[in-house]
Amino acid sequence: MKHKLTNRLVECRAAKGISKSQLAYYLDLDRAAVTRLERGDIRPSIETAFRLAAYFKKPVDEIFQLIEGDAKNNFPSVPGCGQERQTTPETIKERQ
Repeated sequence: MKHKLTNRLVECRAAKGISKSQLAYYLDLDRAAVTRLERGDIRPSIETAFRLAAYFKKPVDEIFQLIEGDAKNNFPSVPGCGQERQTTPETIKERQ
């Protein structure tokens, strides 16, 4: 299934009152790269995504969202990674 990464960079930048050039300077990128990031033409590296989150003082997932076609959940279910694998006093007793 095809995934699309969307972002709220324009809103974050506007809320902080900075220009694309100022953000580019902070990220050590050129202004055109910031424009392409905002439009979704390119995806940020993990480092860039975390630097943006730190700069805007927001979690990464408030800035970037992964959208999956028509699925209700954006991320596929992976067996053993949900609540059933959490370790709590109750689950420890159940496993014994």
